[in-house]
Amino acid sequence: MAYAFNLFGAKLYTFVDTAYLNGRDPGELTRQLCAGGSDLIQLRAKGFAEVEVLALANKLVPIADAAGVPLVINDFPKVALQTGAQFCHLGQEDFFDCGYRTARDIWGESKAIVPKLGLSTHTPNQAQRALAAVPAHRSARC
Repeated sequence: MAYAFNLFGAKLYTFVDTAYLNGRDPGELTRQLCAGGSDLIQLRAKGFAEVEVLALANKLVPIADAAGVPLVINDFPKVALQTGAQFCHLGQEDFFDCGYRTARDIWGESKAIVPKLGLSTHTPNQAQRALAAVPAHRSARC
């Protein structure tokens, strides 16, 4: 994570989603996404244990970093922190229902460089709630 990234300049946000790999190697897919012009890649591994996501992220972060493409870790803030990923993305339920109120609540008083947080939003009320948490980005889905 030795480079600065302007999230607002991202034009192509892609995913390595374990549900859609269909036997493809996630490392090779990450290389292809980087070579194809991805500005940001999100690792989604729904149903995977944290230790499995950590192993996968440890494989993908260096590939993405070498290409200058930030990796977003979905649902696992500790994995994002441990692997040096630049971003972590959480759903509203993974953030507010776990007792967090602000992005700082996740990281505590950590002196380490922490990943930027993104939150999902599905309604105007959720968007307002997410803005109050001061994340680095919000994603809206209809």
